[in-house]
Amino acid sequence: MPSDPAAEPRYRPPPALYPFPSRWCDVAGHRLHYLDEGPIEAGPTKSAADGPALLFLHGNPSWSFLYRDLIRQLRGRWRCVAPDLPGLGLSATPPRALRPAEHAAVVAEFLDALGLDDLVLVGHDWGGPIGLAAALRRPAAVRGMVLANSFAWPLQGSWRMQVFSRLAGSWAAALASRCCNAFLAVGLRLAIRRRPIEPAVLDGYFGPFRARARRRVMQRLARELLASREFLAALERDLGTLAQQPALLCWGGRDPFIGAAERRHFERLFPHHDTLVLPAAGHFVPEDAPQAMAGAIASAVALW
Repeated sequence: MPSDPAAEPRYRPPPALYPFPSRWCDVAGHRLHYLDEGPIEAGPTKSAADGPALLFLHGNPSWSFLYRDLIRQLRGRWRCVAPDLPGLGLSATPPRALRPAEHAAVVAEFLDALGLDDLVLVGHDWGGPIGLAAALRRPAAVRGMVLANSFAWPLQGSWRMQVFSRLAGSWAAALASRCCNAFLAVGLRLAIRRRPIEPAVLDGYFGPFRARARRRVMQRLARELLASREFLAALERDLGTLAQQPALLCWGGRDPFIGAAERRHFERLFPHHDTLVLPAAGHFVPEDAPQAMAGAIASAVALW
């Protein structure tokens, strides 16, 4: 599935904000951009004592830029890998926007390509279900899970997500996003509660989506909150495979989209969990509370 060269992001974030070398990987016909920072022990002699790799998966509308502060704080101790999903961030644009199940298949092949056989999944928003679905293809590789304001089941029972999916995925919203990037502009203002939001940070989120063709995937993933019911139902049924693994829930308390009900649902699914509620943080927890989230991850993974 070749990418569209005319729709490739030309944006490169300033090194002061995103001080990482870009890496690239061809996976399942997709050109993925990713970060790979920190201690790397290559080869079959790597032991469990060296610690797991942290796999950071972003959601919508976002990319690995979301995790920049966490990676800077954690890369001194653990290998930190953060891909951009196809069509998002600096990854190549496929001819059509992928559905979540397709994203999960790409992530699974990415894990194989990098040989990640001992990992902790860090998933936010769509990065949670996409990452969990990919992890279920190789559950023995999963040391634990860190989930931030995410979900892994059908959302038809949430009136907030139903309203959001229908509005954000509508033709009118698609037209507004194509004309003036409205989905991203409104989404970021609602998702990030920290104020003020520095212009350079906003530019970091907007940068990869300057080209209109790059905005299709955001609308698709908004529609898929309801349209991917079968994928999410199958994922929830299969999560018992990971139920004995430790989990850390880092939850923003001022999220207008995903709230305490979703957190409690994860607490039931993963009985061996610790929960950190961050009352002032919004949907983008790694943006609003990076120090608290990084500290919680460090404490948890050290025990796992």
